[in-house]
Amino acid sequence: MAVISVEPIYECLALHKLLPECQKVGWNDFWNTDEWDFVVQRDRLGWELMASVSLYNDGKRLYVGLYCRERSAMDRCLEALAQHPEGNEVTYTSDMHARFTFTSDHDEALAAARKVVTFACEALADFGYQPGPLHGTPKSA
Repeated sequence: MAVISVEPIYECLALHKLLPECQKVGWNDFWNTDEWDFVVQRDRLGWELMASVSLYNDGKRLYVGLYCRERSAMDRCLEALAQHPEGNEVTYTSDMHARFTFTSDHDEALAAARKVVTFACEALADFGYQPGPLHGTPKSA
């Protein structure tokens, strides 16, 4: 442990879906979550995070999370996703957060979750949000 930090160990455990439950809870699912952020430019030098789409997959549980600071952006996302009913259950933890949970066969659920990520990212881009500096390209199904 004197040569490397603990981060590569967490990454390896998460990649192989072996991260202990206490680490998942302690890090709020950080190691098993991919995230796509959306921003708007507020002034010449500053960007502000307005929305994000996240895909959580620990090999057992699978869900897509939405965060939108503007209610109209959340509504736009939910309308787009309603046209593609891929998730088994939708829960709202606040006006700004929604979660799409998948319970079918893991491989089928992962393909469906990736579609939901793509549709949500497209809806946010259509709304006028721009991908943030750490925004990746969603993996296709």
